[in-house]
Amino acid sequence: MLLACSSCPGLVPPSLDVCPHCGAARRREASAAGALKRLAAVATGGVAMMSLMACYGYIDDGYYPPEECSSDADCPSGQTCDTWTGSCQSPTTSTGTGFEADCQDQQDDDYDGLTDCEDADCAMAEACLSPEICQNGADDDQDGYLDCEDSDCPPCPATETWCGNLVDDDLDGLLDCDDPDCAAECGVVECGDGAMTGAEECDDGGLEDGDGCSAQCTIELDVFCATLSPLVLGSSTGDNTTGTNGLDAGCVPAGGREVAYDFTALEAGTLTVAVGSTLAIGLYVLDGCGEAAAELACSASGGEISVPLEAGAGVTVVVDGTTADASGDFILDASFTPSGT
Repeated sequence: MLLACSSCPGLVPPSLDVCPHCGAARRREASAAGALKRLAAVATGGVAMMSLMACYGYIDDGYYPPEECSSDADCPSGQTCDTWTGSCQSPTTSTGTGFEADCQDQQDDDYDGLTDCEDADCAMAEACLSPEICQNGADDDQDGYLDCEDSDCPPCPATETWCGNLVDDDLDGLLDCDDPDCAAECGVVECGDGAMTGAEECDDGGLEDGDGCSAQCTIELDVFCATLSPLVLGSSTGDNTTGTNGLDAGCVPAGGREVAYDFTALEAGTLTVAVGSTLAIGLYVLDGCGEAAAELACSASGGEISVPLEAGAGVTVVVDGTTADASGDFILDASFTPSGT
């Protein structure tokens, strides 16, 4: 005797008590004629056919049928083949989600063998993106927030806090030395403005070569050495505020402002010099003036140093700031003691 679903037209296998898809109790036809009549309704009635298809899972408000199969081997990992409908089903949802719905539930939602962030469906999920690396100028986690704008990072500073990292720290559109916040650290260097700044060795307010300070604000040693002030024996005052920045010695690093003096011994003897100042100022003596000049003596604190000289020997005495901001007044004491006295 033929069996049919009580709410959906169609045949139901004799071994089942319910419709395998809509769950309705089976209905036993009183006669073969009744069953055939029901099948005829399925075959000729559009409404009945739509009801049957809905019952069997092929039409459900835009639902697309699952992958066809004839055995479990035809289905994705974790799914089984429903040989009655010829479709792959997941154990929990009967048809599977078709998509990794939750990228943080540690479940393989679509039963494709890939869980959460392993699944390509989660490629753009925030939980699966790389964390924001702060201060690298990139939106690492692709959430639309850059560096300190991202909650993964500390809040944006009010100023450009690091003037050499090639990153706009305060996100005001101005990078490093372009940001006014970095004016003091970077310095505004303009050769020829009369203010020695940055890496300038000199700045005489002009842009002409041949006057001791080149058009690139570097010291022209031939002119510089030829125009040195003579060293005055005794005690004299000086000021290195407008000094140059082209000389250095072993105990005094480059970067401070210097004032240089020329001295030539008329007879053999010893030159003794010392500098007094409230500033961090050093003192040294070179055996001449120029690129080949060698250091004879040096004091990082400006303390007294003595240099023996032969008759006719020329030296350069340099008072030099040990730091870039060590500039101001000083007192230079100099004496020469002839040999044998």
